[in-house]
Amino acid sequence: MEGSSQDQHSNSPSILLALPLEICIEILASLDARSVLSCSETCKQLNALVSASVPLQYKLALAATGMIDGPPSFPLTASERLSVLDSRRGRWRDPIIGPPDASIRLPRQGTGYEFAGGYLGRCFPHNQSEISADDAQQFKLVTLPSRTPYREANVETYDLGHIAIEYHTFDPSQDLLVLLERVREDGNIKVHLRRLSIPGTAHPDATSALLSSHADNTEFVMDYELHIADDVVALFWRGPASGVIVFNWRTGEELVNMNPKYTRHPQDFAFLSPRAFLITYSIDDIVIRLFSFTSPSESNSKDLPITATIRLPPPVSGAFLIFLHVSTSPWLSHAPQTAHYPSNDRRIFTFSLAIEDSQQDRHELCITVLSRTLNAILNVAQSRRASGEPPERLVWDWTSWLPPCARVLALPRSFGWSRHVHGARMLARNERGLMILDFDVPFKDRSDEHWSSEHMSSPGDEGEKFRYFDGEPGVLNIRGLLDVSAMSEVYGNVWKEGEEDGDTMDSMLMSALPYGCVCVPAPEPGVGEYSSFMLDEERIVGVRKVLDGEVLDVWAF
Repeated sequence: MEGSSQDQHSNSPSILLALPLEICIEILASLDARSVLSCSETCKQLNALVSASVPLQYKLALAATGMIDGPPSFPLTASERLSVLDSRRGRWRDPIIGPPDASIRLPRQGTGYEFAGGYLGRCFPHNQSEISADDAQQFKLVTLPSRTPYREANVETYDLGHIAIEYHTFDPSQDLLVLLERVREDGNIKVHLRRLSIPGTAHPDATSALLSSHADNTEFVMDYELHIADDVVALFWRGPASGVIVFNWRTGEELVNMNPKYTRHPQDFAFLSPRAFLITYSIDDIVIRLFSFTSPSESNSKDLPITATIRLPPPVSGAFLIFLHVSTSPWLSHAPQTAHYPSNDRRIFTFSLAIEDSQQDRHELCITVLSRTLNAILNVAQSRRASGEPPERLVWDWTSWLPPCARVLALPRSFGWSRHVHGARMLARNERGLMILDFDVPFKDRSDEHWSSEHMSSPGDEGEKFRYFDGEPGVLNIRGLLDVSAMSEVYGNVWKEGEEDGDTMDSMLMSALPYGCVCVPAPEPGVGEYSSFMLDEERIVGVRKVLDGEVLDVWAF
């Protein structure tokens, strides 16, 4: 029997190839990319078949680049989508930032921008000269231009009624616009659920068009944020008593309502998935804490226990961590109207640190880690909690994850930007220009050349071509900022070149997450000045401040 089974297994490629070609391709197309690749390696005939099939090549290219296919209704064939994927990747590798493809003028006064799924939105009061909390509100939705297929920029203005808008966000893939009404002194929370395509209309998938709750200690709140991940929406606020509320927006159930008090001042929030989120802490204990929940809720308590704690290197004596913020791309529930889009599972999270040294000089660092690394920690922690393991087994010291799984870079002047991280790409700016960093580089785009430590810690000379930095450790001198003395205890004193210059591992932070980088001259604004830059898969958007408002300069890729 065993021999018969082996014979059948060895003959399986022949059985597959004996089928009509169309059926064979259809069977292969039903497999995931890894299985298609495995099949292509079993024999020359299957390899030739996969190589000659455009749909199968497109499937493999999507997997290699961390992308998901767009909706079938999008007007491009598989061959055209593959061509767009290849050409767009080439333009990101060798970008040309010339005159913008579109310049869109907007009023200055308004809420912050939201940028997701090819749209950019902002709320404004009707009366720009006399702004009141009770003014009737307008929502401007900007359809951003595309290169393939060609789409021009368009601005539509919608009335929202007499609702004082504190914050808004949206998910175009669900036609969902979420509006936070200005929070009054009584702490009552009102969240409106509208259609993005018709902002004056309640969303049809919501049981109720208004989500209501109550938040304690909101007198000194600095700001509010809304986040969407599939069927849940989160409200996070910063202040002396920061807090988070999570709703299932479809059913209206409040799943989480808590003021995390494990250490002082929770500082930032991001969804890991529709059932997990992280919160950063920068005072007393420099950590990232992961929380998980269910929907429907399995507990009467809306206050969640910690699922996992991820430590970061603490400041040295005399230094002070000013903030620890997190940036990632918006979670799109379904395929937007585009040829392809980044997989939520292949996103990056960038943690931005501002540190003041003992001389009161400010320094800025960013720590970038893959979504799948954080989710792996979450999954292990959930398993350990379920097994009743002690609390110390739910804590990850920084030496266990940061050196092998993250990349630390000195990238100033981008942390205040909105949406400067998208998928696995990140925008940053230094004195040399505008940098585009990619943390999910396909193997075919990786060079064999190894780069020195200076290049790895200070990427991007202006005008240089795209370069790949492999997984060899890059070392950053953070003397006087972070205490990384534990590294020598774990990894040994391996940085011999630095020792010769008087440095030891006590001042060197090692990190090894591969990435690619290209640096281009920053665009000249002409009139006004750029306050920030944003990106998605198809474009870069520069926000330019002028005397009578703001201008969005868009470069399509």
